[in-house]
Amino acid sequence: LPSRIMDKEYYDRYYKDWTPDGKKRSTSEALEYFKSKEIQVLIDEGTTVDGLRLYGSPWVRQYASWQTAFNKKEKDILQYWERLEPADILLTHQPPKGFGDRDGTSKAVGCQHLLDKVVNQVKPRLHVFGHEHLDVGIFENDSITFINAASVDNFYRVRKPIVVDILPTK
Repeated sequence: LPSRIMDKEYYDRYYKDWTPDGKKRSTSEALEYFKSKEIQVLIDEGTTVDGLRLYGSPWVRQYASWQTAFNKKEKDILQYWERLEPADILLTHQPPKGFGDRDGTSKAVGCQHLLDKVVNQVKPRLHVFGHEHLDVGIFENDSITFINAASVDNFYRVRKPIVVDILPTK
């Protein structure tokens, strides 16, 4: 699917990953570059691809002392989850509680608020996320397939992608 998630802070930190010549561009220039390559950036918005409704949200509930580009404090994260819309495929960075969310100590660090919103309102067929690099895989409940598709391990070594087929509903 032609979707990537990014915000200005992420771009400012990692622009060399996104530009072929390593030249830093403004966020608006970067977005234009992605658009020229048919890469659609989803930041709290949805799109339809081949008859499937996708919605992307890059936010992460802060639960450790370190920061990432999209961290939000517990008290602030709810407003971002409220923006989620019904979709066939939900793309988030944060894992929901209990699905692909184990850290290096086997503690479940996913977000309960996200799980509640996903199961009770968004109701995607597929919820794809990353963030927790160790608990990669496919997990299911009664009606939703959850995939932790983190592309690197804890040492940032690239791993093979998880590939799934999903057909539009008729």
